[in-house]
Amino acid sequence: MKYMPKLKPNEDNVKNRTLEGIIAKYINIRKMTEDDLAMYLRITKRTLQNKRKKPETFTYPEVRRAFRVLQVPDAEKLEIF
Repeated sequence: MKYMPKLKPNEDNVKNRTLEGIIAKYINIRKMTEDDLAMYLRITKRTLQNKRKKPETFTYPEVRRAFRVLQVPDAEKLEIF
C-alpha cells in the first residue's frame, strides 16, 4: 500500500501554531489563567478557547493586547509576522 507523502505545512499554518504556542507559553510563565487573559482581551473565556483553537480568528488588537499583558519579548513577536 502506497502512502501519500506528507505535505509541507504552509506558512499560515506555521504562524498560527507559533502564535498559539507563544500564548500558551506565556500564560504558563506569567501564571495567568484563561479567565485572566480573556478579561484583559475583553472577550469571554469560551471565545478565547475558540480563538486558541483557530488562532487566525484573533484580531490584530487582541494579539497586541495579549502580547502586552503576557510581556512577550519583541523577538518572539516577530515570529508571527
